[in-house]
Amino acid sequence: MGGLWARCVSVEEENEGVPSYWDAHGSIHWQDEARHTTEGCINIIKHYADENSDFDIYQLCAFDKENCNKKTYRLTLVKAIFCLILQAPTLLYVIYVQMAESEKKLCNIDPAHLSYQSVCDKFLAFGYSFFLGFYIVELFRSNGYRGMYCILFRNLQNKPEFINGTWIRIGGYYNILLSNIAIVASYVLVFLSTSVLDMVLNCVALFFVVELDDLLVTKYDYYKISYFISHWKASKTKGNDATTETRWEYDEEAESCFLVFWEDVVMRGLELLFLMLRIFVPFFIGVCH
Repeated sequence: MGGLWARCVSVEEENEGVPSYWDAHGSIHWQDEARHTTEGCINIIKHYADENSDFDIYQLCAFDKENCNKKTYRLTLVKAIFCLILQAPTLLYVIYVQMAESEKKLCNIDPAHLSYQSVCDKFLAFGYSFFLGFYIVELFRSNGYRGMYCILFRNLQNKPEFINGTWIRIGGYYNILLSNIAIVASYVLVFLSTSVLDMVLNCVALFFVVELDDLLVTKYDYYKISYFISHWKASKTKGNDATTETRWEYDEEAESCFLVFWEDVVMRGLELLFLMLRIFVPFFIGVCH
């Protein structure tokens, strides 16, 4: 999704006591010409740790791998592997089963049997598919702005020393893949549902699968990351090793050719495809449900 994760941006502090990465309302300032410093990334991670939000099990793996004992990391690793083999495969299996078992035609318009209930069902199918498509896209579209995913996937140039880059890449790319599968699954589940109750239950189940990696992160995990960063920054300051913010310059030599192709060609192509899908598919579902 075209450089989304590359915009961990700071702005000048407008009010005393308000972090330079956030305005007075708690919103992040994103600009095309921005600074992408390690210090800035650390501040963003610290903010989300303090807010107890937007970390997933893959980000937790990236932290535990570098800072926790083997027992703690192994437990987190098992949870991460659990999510990797459950989330995307579950959605793919659901799509396959629903399409194999459904007797619905591609378009189910029957003017002779059009009733008030069938019109309501079509309207709700349109509403749910429209909402799910936009919600999932926007949820993962901002993925590169939240938590540890402010780290640049291509070259890890702004990665803090206490974060494992491999797990950041695994989690970031897997979430993007999952979002694309989830959009298709949401359309299939809504279109093939036989009643409003079936439609609602399918949507709830879809949300559970999509949010599974977030649900495995506990409040204690947020606390330990926030506590660690506070003490890490204090130790760096005490040792006169504090990082100073400088104008960020992109290091093209550190890029991976495969990741450049993946982000600029594959992901942008998928982004365009799913942009068209989320505009046109809900109308098709609403008419042909």
